[in-house]
Amino acid sequence: QLLQFCAILLLPLLLRRFRLATGVMITQLATAAALLSLATAHTALHAAWIYWAYTAAQFSNEPAIFSLLMDGVPAADRPGAASYTFFVASGASIIASSAVGVLIVRVGYSVMLGCIAALAVVAAFLFRRLLTVPEGAAQPESHSASGPSLAASPSQH
Repeated sequence: QLLQFCAILLLPLLLRRFRLATGVMITQLATAAALLSLATAHTALHAAWIYWAYTAAQFSNEPAIFSLLMDGVPAADRPGAASYTFFVASGASIIASSAVGVLIVRVGYSVMLGCIAALAVVAAFLFRRLLTVPEGAAQPESHSASGPSLAASPSQH
């Protein structure tokens, strides 16, 4: 958890350099790379180091994504939006962990981790693409072409 904590603290540096959508995409691609590495790990020590990198990459973007959600919701609706977010995430986690458990038995860890890594790559590029406002289109207030500027003004959040 210390590594996750440090990764979250370093996220603003990444967002300052690449902006929100690209920064989150980079963390998702790092997650995919760690999963692929985990799929090919041959020793427990090697797998442990890779797992630490995986969890740091996976959880580092949560504050940015949550802030993005809250920025897009009126203040009065934020408690409900937060509740729905955690409810949906918990439900998705239950379904995903059950499905992955069944599939690991059928196809093995390496294949399953490779499939999850492929999904992470797709999610990364979809996130980046869906958050990018086409050039010339009206942009929401306080948002850039690549999403809200979480790192541009730390006092905003």
